[in-house]
Amino acid sequence: MKTTVKTTVNFRDLGGLAGFGGKHVKANRICRGAQLYELTDPEKKAFCDAYGIKTIIDLRNEESCRDEPNGEIPGVTQHTFAVMMDMDELSRDNLNMWDNAAAAEKYMKAMYAEFIVNEHAKNCFRDIIGLFASQENGGVYFHCFAGKDRTGMVAAILLTLLGVSREDILTDYMRTLEGRRKDNELLVAKAREAGRSQDEIDAIHVLYNVQRSYLESAMTKAEELYGSFQSFIEDGLGIEKEAVATCMLQQPQTISKNEIDRSKTGEGSETAPLPQALPRLRLSRRTLPARSTVLFCISLYTCNSPGFLFVLLHFTLPYEQLTPSALQLTAIPLPFPVPRL
Repeated sequence: MKTTVKTTVNFRDLGGLAGFGGKHVKANRICRGAQLYELTDPEKKAFCDAYGIKTIIDLRNEESCRDEPNGEIPGVTQHTFAVMMDMDELSRDNLNMWDNAAAAEKYMKAMYAEFIVNEHAKNCFRDIIGLFASQENGGVYFHCFAGKDRTGMVAAILLTLLGVSREDILTDYMRTLEGRRKDNELLVAKAREAGRSQDEIDAIHVLYNVQRSYLESAMTKAEELYGSFQSFIEDGLGIEKEAVATCMLQQPQTISKNEIDRSKTGEGSETAPLPQALPRLRLSRRTLPARSTVLFCISLYTCNSPGFLFVLLHFTLPYEQLTPSALQLTAIPLPFPVPRL
């Protein structure tokens, strides 16, 4: 019977994104999402085990950590960084952010710009990247409440250091729209039951979702002050470009001549257990019109078991239904070894 590991809301593993020099972000090394409070203790342990998570970075404020704690997880080290601790003035200046969509959007853009100039937030970002740089083994899971704003900023800084393109960073950021869709629908339903006005409900939509313009507000402020987002990281945060590349990037696997020769003779074709051999499937999607239809062609590749060929069957899906869970992978045993890709 297949066992499904329950993950947090808005969860994703950033492995597979293209970085510097043709390298890719390692799988199970950088994971992001929302708070773990909704998971039971056994679910938290299973979640961390499934993704090899050894370190958790909690970006929430002290009150949230106290009222909705992650709890202890065996074998996992946890760190807390109250990134928004010194942003009370920003909230006071935007007390009407819950009143309507325009006020909410104004607050969101101001908050992202504040991440670039707020000294406490910058100190947090610097220390957080230091944890990633020292992570020799296992994965890091970082989160705030919703896994979108504080988490989105850390992801943008980290991925920029790894050489991931701005467009790919923004594309990953926008995946929150789907990652939080069900939970946001519940929030809106509760707001309606509580008698909230349509203007207030529109504000909830803005505050609990993401727009490209939010993260772009941070990037624009960085460009105004430092010349580029990369320069903000290097000069404003004092982080070297190579800080995390060594431990978080890897070369994609290629076929060597020796592997092809060995595959022809059958040498070294012992079959590893299938669950351990199965590689993680990653997709890189560019931004598409909301109603686009995406066609996946047949893809052939193998894992460490030369006796198995994995076939990703082609099919079409409306863009809004395009999620990793929609993909089906079929394992076909072969009577002859094939090279590993």
